[in-house]
Amino acid sequence: MSVLKYRAKIAIDVQSRKFADTIFKVLKPETNIDNSKRYKIQIECTEEILTVIFEAISISKLRALINSYLRWIITTKNTIKVIVEAEYKNLC
Repeated sequence: MSVLKYRAKIAIDVQSRKFADTIFKVLKPETNIDNSKRYKIQIECTEEILTVIFEAISISKLRALINSYLRWIITTKNTIKVIVEAEYKNLC
């Protein structure tokens, strides 16, 4: 069995409980699918803070995981922004 010797913990203050819950719901299924012998991902949501914990067998794998999850978070944020703006335009 491989030892997961590299670890990173990223906590993001998203300034909204609703937004934190939405991102949590988007990413949580990925953490259940993705975990393997080469890496492990945990995600937690408390109030307005979204925390993602990464563990990997190599620094390059750790970097790739962090980049992927941060990209998903940014994509989710941008998608929500577009939806909110479209709804606002429909109300006016």
